[in-house]
This record gives sequence, C-alpha cells and structure tokens, in this order.
Amino acid sequence: MLFREPVITIPNRVSYGWGEEHWFNADVQMLFPERSYFFKVLTTRFPKKAHVGFNSVYFQKQHFIDLIKQERDLVRALLSLLQNGPCGNNRSIFENFREQYIKWNINKNDFPMAQFIQTNNLSEVNNLLKHLEDTRSQLISFTHAVNFENTKDHIILVPTGTIHSIMGLSLQSHPKQNLPHKNKHTKNEAWIYLPVYDHHGSEVDWFILEIQELSNDTYSYADFFASFEWKDGRPQTRKPLLDDNEIEEIIADGLLFEPKPQEAYIKKSEVILEKNGIVLKRYIDDKALWPFFSIYEITCNESGKIDTPLLDSHHDLFVAQGSIEIMVITTGKKYALQAGEACIISEELGKYTINASKDTKIFVIGKESD
Repeated sequence: MLFREPVITIPNRVSYGWGEEHWFNADVQMLFPERSYFFKVLTTRFPKKAHVGFNSVYFQKQHFIDLIKQERDLVRALLSLLQNGPCGNNRSIFENFREQYIKWNINKNDFPMAQFIQTNNLSEVNNLLKHLEDTRSQLISFTHAVNFENTKDHIILVPTGTIHSIMGLSLQSHPKQNLPHKNKHTKNEAWIYLPVYDHHGSEVDWFILEIQELSNDTYSYADFFASFEWKDGRPQTRKPLLDDNEIEEIIADGLLFEPKPQEAYIKKSEVILEKNGIVLKRYIDDKALWPFFSIYEITCNESGKIDTPLLDSHHDLFVAQGSIEIMVITTGKKYALQAGEACIISEELGKYTINASKDTKIFVIGKESD
C-alpha cells in the first residue's frame, strides 16, 4: 500500500473578520479516495454562543421567510447610508463604524450613527437600526439558543439542512440533499466546545472543533454581526444581498423546517474507560443516528501509554492539548505531534502505541468502512 506510515498534516489557516479557521485534511482525497469527512478548528472574537435548529414554540415558516427578506432590505438601506456618508470613501472611518456596529449587535448598546452618516433626520436612521434589531431578535426567537460553556463534554450535531449560526458567523444551513444539477452537496457537521486551561487550571482560551462532510456548500440567510467589510474601495456587505427569488430558492434547497427539541442536537459524551490516569470518551459512534463519522476523546491526566487503534478503518488523530509520540509496532518508527497538530492513520498500519504527556487531550476521528 502507498501509506503504511502515519501521514502528518499541516493545517491550512484562514483568517476572517470574525476569527480564524484551521482546516485539517480537507485536500487529501487523492491519497484517501474513500475519505468522506475532514475537520477544522474555529476561534472567534465573539461570545461563546450559537443557535441551532428551529424550536417548537415560536416557529412559523412563512413569517421566518418574510423576516429574512425584511432583514435584507434593512441591511441594504443601511449600506446605502454608509456608501453615501463619511464612510463611503474613507476606510479608517468605515473600520471604526464596523467595530461600533459589531459591539452594538452583541451588546445592544446605543449606536453613535451620527459619526458615520449624513442625514437631516437622525431619528429616522435610529428607527431603521431599531427595526433591524427587532427583526433579528424575531429571527433568532425561532431557534434554540446554545451557550457553549453549558456544553462541555457534549457534542452538538448539526444535520445538513439545519438552520444554525455560531455567533459572529452568518445564519446559515447546507443543502438538504445532494443536488448534482446545481453542483451542491450535503454537509453534516458536529461541534465540540473545547476550553484551554493553563497549568493552574484557569481557562485561557477556547475553540470549537468542527468535524464535517467534505462539502463546504453553504446557504447564508442573514449576517448579523460582521455584516459589512471594505471591498473595492468602499463599504460592501460581507455576504451578497439576494433578491426574493434567490432567497426562496436557497430556502427551498437548504432548510428543513421541522422543529425539534434542543436535545435532538446536543448529546453528552460517554466515559467508556478510565484507567491509570487515562480517560476514554465516546462522543458519537452510531451508524443509525450518525453514519458520517465517529469521534472519541482520550484525556491523559498523567503521562501514559495507549495501545492499539480505536477504529479499524483509517482515522485521524488530533492533538487538542499537550503532546504525543506515535510508535508504529511493525517498524518501530516514531512520530511526534504537538498541540494543534494532526495525522492520518492508514487502516493498513496495524497496531501502534501513543505515548502521551501529562494533561494531553487527543481526538480520534474516523469512519468505519461500509
């Protein structure tokens, strides 16, 4: 076989206005043609919150669609004010506006619009902002609110076609089904919230581990927080402002409207082994419920040695914290991985051992062969 040894992979880092993504193993299809998933790490500069799935209390389909169009119209009106005011040809003023706008969307504080527009009727502009805030609040009321800090040791499953939004990113979904004639494909994904602690046990950082199908086809319905950016020498919206027909088309292609309880999306991990300072957790490994990939976590509270793979098929090892050394039994070769690094283990490799340092956290991600 071509790959009997572990394939060490380097993440592709992508920066955005809301934060950063590190993509792992999204481009190894030629090496592993059977592969149907990849994963990434997301960090944001926004609060640890998200919205997932329609709830069963407030949900009204047509009202939701009308609000999406209304939100677009209000953003378009605000964009026009920006382009025709002091922000229109001054990037520095625009960047100041953008930061104030993001803070307003998070904190709902007073917005100093007079600094950024030219108008004889400021109250009308403030009414526009109030209307925009109310419209977004109504849209979000249709969904389940998630505080990531309440989901430690849980996995959040986001089936394709599910409305969702990590704070800072757009309100979005992915195609309900594969659409070959449009070159659009499903994207089932899962999130795991991971706080990062220092040696004193204090949280110093956090990130989201997102595992997903290989497709990255996304439909965005509204962009609440980082709505605007500087492009082609003037303020523009970060996402295209779609017309009514385009909105209705992506909603028809991309949204499952059946409301579900929050428990349908959030599952607690299960401890399946605890021995010699090593804790093994299963987040998801259920072909009936979730046939897309399996996820395990190994936490080493003390330095330790772990034998044999958890999954018989090819799989990924991702070091979320600490460091490890992999030793291949058949060859004796060793491979070192630090926090934030990953590798692919071929199913032909056979048995291997992992020597882990104290306070190490490793994720094992894979999919059993059909």
